[in-house]
Amino acid sequence: MELPTSTSLPSVFFPFDLAPLERVPYVAECRGLVNQGEYNLPPVPQLRDFDVELEAYKEHVKEEIAQEAADAGMTVEEYAANGYEPYAAPEQETAQTAEPQEPGEPEAQEKPQEPESPVSEKADTPEQAEPPAGKAAQTSTPEPTETTVTYYPINENAARRAKEAISFSDYKPGSATAEYRHYVDEAAEIAARQKKRVDPSFHEKIDGLLDAYARKLAANMNKGYEITARVPSIMIAGGSNFPVRKKEKQNAAADKNMEEYREIQGLLDKIRSTGMGGISADDPNAVSKLESKLAKLEALQETMKAVNAYYRKNKTLDGCPHLSPEQIEKLKASMSGSYRANPKPFESYQLSNNNAEIRRLKNRITALTRRKELGYVGWEFDGGRVEANTADNRLQIFFDEKPDKEIREELKGNGFRYAPSTEAWQRQLNDNAIYAADCIKS
Repeated sequence: MELPTSTSLPSVFFPFDLAPLERVPYVAECRGLVNQGEYNLPPVPQLRDFDVELEAYKEHVKEEIAQEAADAGMTVEEYAANGYEPYAAPEQETAQTAEPQEPGEPEAQEKPQEPESPVSEKADTPEQAEPPAGKAAQTSTPEPTETTVTYYPINENAARRAKEAISFSDYKPGSATAEYRHYVDEAAEIAARQKKRVDPSFHEKIDGLLDAYARKLAANMNKGYEITARVPSIMIAGGSNFPVRKKEKQNAAADKNMEEYREIQGLLDKIRSTGMGGISADDPNAVSKLESKLAKLEALQETMKAVNAYYRKNKTLDGCPHLSPEQIEKLKASMSGSYRANPKPFESYQLSNNNAEIRRLKNRITALTRRKELGYVGWEFDGGRVEANTADNRLQIFFDEKPDKEIREELKGNGFRYAPSTEAWQRQLNDNAIYAADCIKS
């Protein structure tokens, strides 16, 4: 009797596309049995016997579908019958009556469009500043405003490709734009709170920082989506012939993009600190700001003296015309907890310290005013020149040739730093800078 060869085995033995190396053990075992006249062959191997992650992947997909169905308030069967999509929400009549969207959720009434240009919006309070729901909201006349919020374009196509590269769930149109606007709205709230705390002269700077945050965040998020879409996740693409080197480059780019994101978040700290520090001589309005601060301190000095005089005369703060009821209660609590035998509303050291700050501000105003009136002039020396750049408030030293190491170290020791943009060694323009430059030059 003629025995069948291995090539005559029916094709049903390999219903799955197994790799050649995976077929070798099974074929070798079957060939040995057939050659011995045994045709009761072992079961055909299945793909899951070789891919241990297949079953885990199937369970992951089932859990993900069950979670999406639960989030939509549906059973798994209802969710599958509806094409794995939640039931469509009823359309709103107008943009003004639309419910507020959660961060990362699309708007229900219409499919968001990619913005072609930055959208500026204004609101009475940060909580009322919401992204426009449609063209009607964007073209409506804004109400009187405090804070202007500018939204920059988010690349929805890139966001969708990034989602498809790392997840089996569908991208929700408009979710990237909603997430971006949520972050910008939070920054606008910080800016609005800071404006209430500082002098109005700082409001323009706060608005500039807010706009820079919105612009840089949009660019960073768009870059992040582009990086994510370069190489799909191994869960999506599978391990076979996975582009490991490309994935390494993608991870390096993602790390760099995350560092930029952290720097952008640092702008929020700058917003919080604006107007809370000292007044720099670089500020063109430094004199006016110092005069405003001086007037407040002088008024405080007179108030403290008047309150102390009232207390000496009446032995009580009740009915003091210079204080509000809340201030009176606060001073009473402070005096009752004092370790002094005869406490006063304002102790002598408080008046002395405030008076010293008044004198310091007066001297600084005088110095800045004199400098503005007289100005600084530069000079030339052997091998270069010194310029007083009043526009940038910098004293700049220009050398004809690169200075040697000893001079460079002396420049750094006197506060000068090299600026490639101007090709000069520079520091803030003041009397100390003039003296330091003169010593170095000689």
